[in-house]
This record gives sequence, C-alpha cells and structure tokens, in this order.
Amino acid sequence: MAKFVIAGNGIIALSAALDLSKKISKTDEIIIIGPSNQLGSASLAAGAMLNSFAEVTEDELKTKESLAHFKLSQEATKKWKNFEKSICENEYSSMTNKNMSAFERSGYGKGTYVIHNSTTDDYETANYNSIKKALQEFNEPFELVKPSAIPNFQPHPQKRALEALYIKNEGWFNPRNILDNLLFVLSNNPSITFYDDTIACVKAGKNVEMLIGNSGMTYHGDSFLIATGATLSKILDNSELDSNIQQIFYGVGVSIEVRLNDGIHTKAIRTPVRGGACGTYTIPYFQNGKDKQDHVLIGASNYISTEPDYHGRLISIHHLMHSATNQINMNFNDARLVRTNVGLRPISYDGYMLVGNAKFKNMFIVSGTKRDGFHLAPVISEEITGQMVGEKSSSKFRYFHPEREPIHNLDRNRAVELIVNSLMNEQFQHEFNPSSIKMLKQIKKSYYDEIHKLHDEIGAVDWGIPLHMVNMFKRNKVEWVKNGN
Repeated sequence: MAKFVIAGNGIIALSAALDLSKKISKTDEIIIIGPSNQLGSASLAAGAMLNSFAEVTEDELKTKESLAHFKLSQEATKKWKNFEKSICENEYSSMTNKNMSAFERSGYGKGTYVIHNSTTDDYETANYNSIKKALQEFNEPFELVKPSAIPNFQPHPQKRALEALYIKNEGWFNPRNILDNLLFVLSNNPSITFYDDTIACVKAGKNVEMLIGNSGMTYHGDSFLIATGATLSKILDNSELDSNIQQIFYGVGVSIEVRLNDGIHTKAIRTPVRGGACGTYTIPYFQNGKDKQDHVLIGASNYISTEPDYHGRLISIHHLMHSATNQINMNFNDARLVRTNVGLRPISYDGYMLVGNAKFKNMFIVSGTKRDGFHLAPVISEEITGQMVGEKSSSKFRYFHPEREPIHNLDRNRAVELIVNSLMNEQFQHEFNPSSIKMLKQIKKSYYDEIHKLHDEIGAVDWGIPLHMVNMFKRNKVEWVKNGN
C-alpha cells in the first residue's frame, strides 16, 4: 500500500488527484491538503479561457522555451473537452452530471473575438498582428470579422474597434463549476481523504518524510506533490532545504463577476495582451444549467508582490470596469455586481512554470504557471502524476524543471525595448494624453535611460530583466539580483 500526499486544492492539485486515482491500485491512498475556504485561489478567480493563440505576443514564439510552452498550451486546449467529460462521467460523479452536456455541467462555451482598437499604442498592434501571424502559421481556423458584427459588442464610439478576428476553437469553462464537479468526484472516492489545512514546511532526511501543516498536524506518505501555487517559496524557505528552486511571487489578479440587465454575452471578447497584464476580456459566465445565462466575468488585473494580497486594489477594480464599459459594452454601467474575485497567481522569477521532481526522489513540484494554470491543468496533471508513479518525464517539459537555472532568453537591448514599450502601453491604458510628439519622445527616452541604468546597477550585461520583474528589481535590487543570476 502506497500513500500519495498532495498539498494544494486548486485546479492542478485536484486534477492531479483525479489522474493519480486512475494510475494507482485500489489499496493505495491519496490525501489532499488545502484550505476549505480556498482564500486567494487563482483557480476561482480565473477566466478559465482555453486561449493559446489569443494571448500570443510579438516575442512569444521566438525562443525555444516560449515555443515549448505554446505547444503545451495547444495540447491542453484540445484535451479539455475530454478532460471535463472524464470528471463528470467518472464512476463517483452524480448521475445528473452524466446525463448533461458540457455546457450544462461546466458552463462550457466556444468562440473568442479578439478586438483591435486604438485605445493604447502600437505595442498592442504588434501583439494583434502576431496573433494573426501565429494563426496562419499553425493553420488554426479563424476569420477576420467586422467589429459591428460581434454579438453584444457596444463600445463607446470613440473606443470602438477598428478590426477584429474570431477564433472559433478557443473557448472557456466556468471554473467554479469545474472545481465543484472535481471536488464531488474526489470526495466520493473512498481512496481519497481531504484535510482542511495549509502547509507550513517540508521535513526530510534522505527523502521527504512528512509535511507539517500550519495547524500542527503532520502528513506522512511515500510520494509528495507540492502544488500550493504562489506559497511554494514560503514553504521551501520554512523547510530549510537549501534547494535551487527559484523564487515564486504572488501575481495578484482581480476579476469581477457581473449580472447583465441589457444584452447577453454568448462569446468571449478580449483585447490582445497589453503592457503590465493580459489585457481586457469579458467572458460568458454560464451558470450550470440555469435558464438565463446573463452573468459575465470581466478581467483581469495583475500586480506582482512578495506578499499575498487577499483584497486587491481599488485601482484594479476601477480599471477593469472602465475598460470593459468603454471598450466592450457601455451597458455594463447598468450591470449588477455579483462578486469580486482576488486570485494569487504563482509567477516564477523567469516567468516559466516549474514542473517535475526536485531535490528528493519522492518530492514533486508544480508552480509558476502564471495565468495558465487552469488551462494547462490536463497536460500538467498527466505529466506530474506519471512521474509520481515512476514513469519517465516527458521531453515536452524539458525546459521547465523546477531546479533549472533561471531562463534569460532575451538579450539586454530587446528586453529594454520590451520593458519600455510595456510601460508606455500601461500609461495609455490609464488614459495618458501627451501634449505633443516631443513630450512623448522625451518620456520614452526617460524610460530607456532608467531601464538601461537599472541593468547597469545589477550587472545585467548580456541578459535582460524579465518583463514582469522590472518593478521587483527597482524595489529590491540586491535581493533579486541574487535570485536572478
């Protein structure tokens, strides 16, 4: 009899438990440790979009690591429909679920409109054109559409889209429905036990011996998966394991669920990726078989921190509503607020996920998935549970080993250019209005000077600071240089 211990109860931890239950014997045991209130859960705040192409950026496919990530993203998009089916038609699922469609069970929908407007600057234009290029290169079905033909798209006339495209195979699920269905199946499996706790540290000798909860409880086992998201670094620091695993930060993201009074959303509508975050999106938030599907999720903000923030910032909420109302549908002004979600996305120093065996032969880690954890869950859980039962790791994950050296795949000049372009784009998102061309050039030059100086101060000669880490280097130069070199 073997005991498998899974720390975490977000989408990846629960998906891993489901996959593991199919790979082990009936006498084996799985325990899942996570807080029942799921405070700060990135999964619950997610849009659960199955977007690969809609989030392509200008540099997305130019490095081997980004291309490997993109291909895993494509694979996950194709797997999700069957993965959802495997949850809801599981032997421990309810009979009702087995007789319902994916739409009725899990709020599944398909079809994403990507709009291109002139609200920001040419950084966004470059990303929009990169989406079109990637769709063409990978032969992904799409069509160019008139923005006026997009259902429930009624932006402010001065914020209207100039062009748009439709990606028919990229859709979404309601993450709350998926998690509820997963929890039902796992809770009814006699081989699985849940514990309402959070992990404080790992105790190990030659191998991991136990996890210690913040409650004081100890969790013994034979194989351990740590999939606690953004708290990974805190757990490892408390454990004093002297591991080579890079820092994981809290990517504080806010999304808003609203109920519409006017018009119904039937498709996802989003911008390309913008500076500082993943852009503005609105997604139908289908309510598990209810008659009137009038809920929409608006997202998403992003703020990187060394500490958890369970409340989010008012500026994030304001920006989401302002952007969605002006750029997607002015009738959102009359919508009713249902819920504000705050999720703590796990973001690694280099921006790439950590997946695999680390430090000890019986310790496995998943973290650093950023905003892709929900989407990638089927491929990550399949990979990590395979490793946990002794299968060889897949070459598809070769760049994402938890103990790798931080990836610096952009040279300094390109990194500086991207950072400056992103910073300028952020300003335009917040309605920056330069008085003249000369002023715009002066501000851009001041950013270039500042970011080059920052690279000089930390000794970044032949590598560039990862785009999402620039503010961390500004605030904590010495500490993050240690982690980044």
